[in-house]
Amino acid sequence: MDDAATEFEGRSVRVYGRAEDEALLEEVLTDYESFEHAGEYDCLGGIVAESDSSRVRVNNTFDSILAELWDDELREVSTRLFEDSRSGSRSSDITDTGTDPTGES
Repeated sequence: MDDAATEFEGRSVRVYGRAEDEALLEEVLTDYESFEHAGEYDCLGGIVAESDSSRVRVNNTFDSILAELWDDELREVSTRLFEDSRSGSRSSDITDTGTDPTGES
């Protein structure tokens, strides 16, 4: 919520969250002037905040955080798996033509 408050400083903000979290969101939003609970958002948890006067949407849902972590970790795994490509030896440089390079069968 604090990220949204920083992003939308002084603007009217609509906040969406899980239906199960409505009471909690209503309670938390009392601490934020010009923020209102606007309805349900299908997610694992967290909030989405947006303003009419801005094209920005703050998606701070667990889903978006998990997706970002997944991408970061996938990049790290890829780097570790293929780090030999940085040393100049890439698996794409090795091609199996099905023939013996010495000419013998």
